Amino acid sequence: MIETISKWLGQDPKMSAKILTVVVYAHFFTIIALLVGHLAFKRGRKNLRKYWKLSKEGPFYRVCAWVFWKWIAFACWLDRIAFGEKLVTAPTDCKPKFTVIKTQSDRIILNWTAARSSWMYPDQYELQVRSSGAAAGGEKGGSVEGWDVLYSGTGFNYDFGGLTSDTPYTFRLKTFNNKGDSEWCAGTFETRQVPVDDGGKGLGYTWKQTTQDVQLTIPCRPAAKSKDIVVTCKSTSLIVKDTGVSPPTILVDGDLAHSVKGSEASWALQEEGATKRLVVVMEKTEATNERKDHWRNVIKTHASVDHRFLSKGLIPGRLEC
Repeated sequence: MIETISKWLGQDPKMSAKILTVVVYAHFFTIIALLVGHLAFKRGRKNLRKYWKLSKEGPFYRVCAWVFWKWIAFACWLDRIAFGEKLVTAPTDCKPKFTVIKTQSDRIILNWTAARSSWMYPDQYELQVRSSGAAAGGEKGGSVEGWDVLYSGTGFNYDFGGLTSDTPYTFRLKTFNNKGDSEWCAGTFETRQVPVDDGGKGLGYTWKQTTQDVQLTIPCRPAAKSKDIVVTCKSTSLIVKDTGVSPPTILVDGDLAHSVKGSEASWALQEEGATKRLVVVMEKTEATNERKDHWRNVIKTHASVDHRFLSKGLIPGRLEC
């Protein structure tokens, strides 16, 4: 297209692109001036309100928006031809950040956002992963040991599948173009657990649930006695201490993911051979449905289970944040 216009104008392609750019922007600012002029007068504002009302009742607004963005895209295309990489700046201030992270037991979907270094040229993003147990290493042959490149392109999301359940994965992300790179943005996210008895594992305990209650099993020291254990269960929090040692040991402490009837919680110290365990049973404030709203975890900040694998399952393939 630009070659045909160049022949018609008798100019080289870059000069033709510059001429067309001036024409496009001149028309753009003329339209802006007309809109501002309408806003300056009562009759003009009345007409604009009329057009806005029409846009809600028909395709008028959508057609105008489509024409506007096509116009902007055409102007950007002309600028790229006319000015080349002169319009590109290094993305040093365009550090990306992770937004919505969706997880399953074998899958993590990452989404991110970042400021653009230039409206004329799209930035690219490089996503790398390192298992939390891997050594960071140093640079070697243009890459970093322990890091694998998952994605490089202009998109804003990546679906990372085939993962191990209940495992943390560390990611890092940067913006780059022909002029340079931004700083790395790093984040660690865990895959969900595969549930056992509709429950899973937390920090220092295992748990399971029914539609009515939640049961925690907490390992204790072999010499522990019932009088040594102090359980403080409120509607939204749980604290379990072993006061038989000095200083007292906190076995579980955190805010509950959902409310319980704290005054009706019960617990018992059980002995199995040389080991002892504390069993805490809490009644849910509201009964749950096995297919819809079974608990994902007990303590808010602890690992969650993958609802797809509950005894009665959830909607296949459903992702949760």
